[in-house]
Amino acid sequence: PTIEVIARTRYMSEAEFLKEAGADQVVPAEMETTVRLFSNVLKSYMIPQEEIEQHISELRKEDYQVLRGSIQEAHLMVLQGLDEEGLHTRAVMVKKGSYAAGKSLSELMLRNKYQITVLTVHRNNNNIGNPAGEFTLKAGDRLVMVGLAERFADAAEIFRESEMPEELKGEV
Repeated sequence: PTIEVIARTRYMSEAEFLKEAGADQVVPAEMETTVRLFSNVLKSYMIPQEEIEQHISELRKEDYQVLRGSIQEAHLMVLQGLDEEGLHTRAVMVKKGSYAAGKSLSELMLRNKYQITVLTVHRNNNNIGNPAGEFTLKAGDRLVMVGLAERFADAAEIFRESEMPEELKGEV
């Protein structure tokens, strides 16, 4: 054949049908969205673009096999890659009465002051992925964050203590 058939679909579950129908390649939007999200996270931690593109190319070449198992497995794979770059993930609960409770992410300056990125917030059995800076935290929220281990230690009192951390005084 002289023509390559590329099909785009919303859901991974439709990919096999399209392949059986004759598509040479199937591009599932739900997988590309996941790949794009993690690509952006990796870029924000200055992982070389060539390395990011190499990983993405491998995923596509293997028809997203790594991502097909479950979204949790995909996230784990990316997070393991972050660990290799010296980055770590942490989950933290916003305690009642803590400095973080009632504050927006931008007010806490997690990214600007501590180089910590909030990947998701778990609230009332819902996950809010990639929350914006104006997102306001509430007591009981569980945050999943990525950053350097020593920076988590620096930021810990934001979630435990009621007073503004010394590091933030003069910044606000």
